Amino acid sequence: MSTKERQSNFELLRIVAMLFIVCHHLVIKGADTCGYVTPYTYEKDGLIGIFINSFVVGGVNLFVLISGYFGIRKLIQPLLKLGIDLVVYGLIAYILGVLFLHIDFSISGMAHGIDLHNWFVIHFALLILMSPILESALQGQTSKTLQKWIFLLMIINVVFGYILGYVNINGYNYLNFILLYVMSRYIRVLKEEHHKFSETISKYSFWGYVLSAFLLVAGVIILYYSGHFHHSDKYFGYNNPLILLSAFALFCYFSSLKIQSKTINTIATGMFGVFLMHTPPEIIPIRNQYSSVIFKSYGYAGLMLEAVCLFVILTFISIFIEQFNKKIVKHIYAIIKK
Repeated sequence: MSTKERQSNFELLRIVAMLFIVCHHLVIKGADTCGYVTPYTYEKDGLIGIFINSFVVGGVNLFVLISGYFGIRKLIQPLLKLGIDLVVYGLIAYILGVLFLHIDFSISGMAHGIDLHNWFVIHFALLILMSPILESALQGQTSKTLQKWIFLLMIINVVFGYILGYVNINGYNYLNFILLYVMSRYIRVLKEEHHKFSETISKYSFWGYVLSAFLLVAGVIILYYSGHFHHSDKYFGYNNPLILLSAFALFCYFSSLKIQSKTINTIATGMFGVFLMHTPPEIIPIRNQYSSVIFKSYGYAGLMLEAVCLFVILTFISIFIEQFNKKIVKHIYAIIKK
């Protein structure tokens, strides 16, 4: 295998993570049965939405884990790529909205379609800016050292963040990304050290993912009947230790797979485009409205079918646009280097 060829097990995980994110958004905003938009009640919302969300809510964490495993080795090019992707995919999403979703065209609407306030893009850019420091600190560290660092970062993100709410109440920021970055590098170092613990993690990791999801559901039931669960934005925060464990376990499972496929690698190139095209501010209300209608008519089966169809269509578009974006980045970077 070429050293530049992407490892398909991680590319497959990238695809799974994006499908998770699309499903997550349609369930929590379209079906609105998990307490993110309106208060959760068991009588009205049931538990199916909570179950689905518990299995897919770790999608964003999975993306960051993949980045941490391989490392962000450059600074200018990833930032350029992030900016170009944000603009190009935002414009394409807006044009598609005008053509097919009855959005009234306007220059201000087009400008608004470029989501400069996308929290993930902003905080991933901050992670990229932090990457030279992170990579310098991580270089040559042993698994024992990384264990200590993960413990310290868990105190910051989980104890002082998720539990106490001082610095990072829901994990939607670069502090949680740094924790994930180090967690995935820990797995890579374990493999490089041929540590037996790496084999143990890989052996039981999938069931760790399943158990974490069921514990998330159990937590909702316990909190709801004790009168403490009505809104999910805090409970399902990305630094909830169960969600961190769920994403980490699934990441470990995929890291142990032996897969190599050019088809998977090609499909995976479109994943960030899928994210950016279904999340612009001009698109989200319409996406949620359509999802709500589909859910009311066809239930969760219809909603999952919508998620798959949306995912496939946006993936197909993104694969072609991605080649264009890479050429733009390469051209701009060549100009900067002169």
